[in-house]
Amino acid sequence: MKIVMLGNTGVGKTTYMASLFGIMQQRVEGFSLKTTNPSDRSHLLDLGNKISSGNYPGGTSARAEYDFILQHQARDIFPFSWADYRGGAISEKQNSEQASSLVRDLKEADGIMMLCDCQALAHGNTKANEIRRMTTLVSQALRDIERPISLAVILTKTDIVGSFQEKIFSPFQGLIDVINASEWVMGAFIPVACGTKFINVPIPLFFALYSTVLYQALVAQHMAQEYYNRAQQWQQKSQGVEGFFRWVGDKWNGNTTDEELALANMAAAVEAYQKLESIKDPVLALGKYLEKIPVIQQGKTLNDYAEASAKLKIYYRINSSDWF
Repeated sequence: MKIVMLGNTGVGKTTYMASLFGIMQQRVEGFSLKTTNPSDRSHLLDLGNKISSGNYPGGTSARAEYDFILQHQARDIFPFSWADYRGGAISEKQNSEQASSLVRDLKEADGIMMLCDCQALAHGNTKANEIRRMTTLVSQALRDIERPISLAVILTKTDIVGSFQEKIFSPFQGLIDVINASEWVMGAFIPVACGTKFINVPIPLFFALYSTVLYQALVAQHMAQEYYNRAQQWQQKSQGVEGFFRWVGDKWNGNTTDEELALANMAAAVEAYQKLESIKDPVLALGKYLEKIPVIQQGKTLNDYAEASAKLKIYYRINSSDWF
């Protein structure tokens, strides 16, 4: 699975990633996060420790990619890559290498995190976030898509915003329309804060992964039933006199017998069922954790998103003593 994070310079992308990793060294609803590269772990933990003390990192100078594994109850569940683009990438010319790479990553993504400075939005400064340009890029990536994908609009620095008003969400109307027009895209507004206070930090990651993980569970459930039904059909064909002559013919011609096909399909059904069992609990846990987030839906108003965002406040802390 792949997550792509984009946002203009200064919105807090690096701060968010490091804060998330630091917080998820402790279990959040049974979930934790680890890197596959030890140097990435050390780097992110160091940044997270500094952020919790009020020292914020500089912006990303180039595209960076990290490989993570989401764990549930200390068991590896979902490996995924996370592509982090420097802020300037979204404003580059379309034929530039960085812009082409961004569009390609967005098209391949299972989850997209679009970070925006909520304080700038509250002051009516849409240029600071390059929302129009990000909406164009994301809309291009989502065009004609036929698989589940999650789009988290992450509103950063919400701890210094007095209140959530409609004007914060009005620049996203075009993006809301794109999401509502698609049967495959799941979108949500998620307010976060990283610093001396950490608010809602794990929610965007969980949301970004959720639609793909849920889809995997549904596919596994369908395939388990499909293979089981096929196994039953082949087993029935192998019975009786007709089944015996079919068996003789298959053996004579070197073909797979009905009974062998039944066993193969039953083995495939067991494998699909085992996959479903391995992800069922994490999927249910993710779904319950995300129940109250401001999901973008037909019929909702900008004021609905403002009210729901104001109510969504889950606090966390980074406990560096748990890191080593």
